[in-house]
Amino acid sequence: MWLSTWLPFVLVLQYVKNRVIVTHFYAYLNDEENSKVELSVQDINNIPDKSHFRRYQVNYTIDQTKFVYTATNDQFLWPLTTCHEKFPWIQKASLCNDDDSGKIIDVTDEVVMYAGQYGDFHNTDFDFNWIPIVKSNMPEYKFLELLDHNDSVYRFALKTNTEIIDKECNKSNIKLYCRSSADFEQI
Repeated sequence: MWLSTWLPFVLVLQYVKNRVIVTHFYAYLNDEENSKVELSVQDINNIPDKSHFRRYQVNYTIDQTKFVYTATNDQFLWPLTTCHEKFPWIQKASLCNDDDSGKIIDVTDEVVMYAGQYGDFHNTDFDFNWIPIVKSNMPEYKFLELLDHNDSVYRFALKTNTEIIDKECNKSNIKLYCRSSADFEQI
């Protein structure tokens, strides 16, 4: 008797546990924050002309954890489809320079939020310039450094959105958005 009472409750909890809740849906005419337009969440699966906007952004939560999915108009796909296990590999993210000033800004929370629940930046070409705190500090800081659970370092040049691979820095599996000449004029 008690099993039949608890079973529906357990099934409902499992359903709620992994549910994606979309909180906001935005479109950008360009990469400037003032070009952001809020769209109706109901329209997320029915965008009539994707080419009208340069990129789209979805703010969503899973298990009360906030994430941000952003992709160019040609790569935007909702709902997200990923088939690998959750692995939060980013342990620390910092904005820094190549000098020894020791001046850094911890941006771990923001980077992890944009990296998504799988830490792969939603498996789309990603531009670190799309993270507002990174963009606003870009004139002062040249690099974004990511540190994983093995203390391996991954370094990205913010101005060019390219990965730096040398004896101190490893190669990541992050797909990076290739900027056009117009993008460099905005930076």
